Amino acid sequence: MDLAASLDKILASDHEFGEMFYDVFFEQYPVAKDYFEGVNMRNQALMLSVSLRLIGDYHKRGFAAIGHYLQILGTRHADRRVPQEMYPLWRDSLLTTLDKFHNGDWSGALANEWSEAIEAISQVMFEGYDKRTGL
Repeated sequence: MDLAASLDKILASDHEFGEMFYDVFFEQYPVAKDYFEGVNMRNQALMLSVSLRLIGDYHKRGFAAIGHYLQILGTRHADRRVPQEMYPLWRDSLLTTLDKFHNGDWSGALANEWSEAIEAISQVMFEGYDKRTGL
């Protein structure tokens, strides 16, 4: 399995993957719940799945429009006072969830591909913290 096949499976799961992720994230890092006050978590789970597609597309193709959107997303995270130090925790929980979700299809190569993609988008999102990117 590669990143594209992984994304197809995630998107086919509707909200299942996203809900699984937030269960793992909040269990591993309960402090993360503070950043989601007032957020509809069912919608957030769906948004996560769509965002993962953007991560994959940006990693594969580096589309400028996706990069700009990621900067906007970084600005929104900054506005919610999500510290950049939360990103490695998010990444670790995401990788744990991907492993759990894909079960026997998970591999070291897929973990590396996801890690590279997450690192790339994190750096672009951090630009949004600094640039205060808007629409």
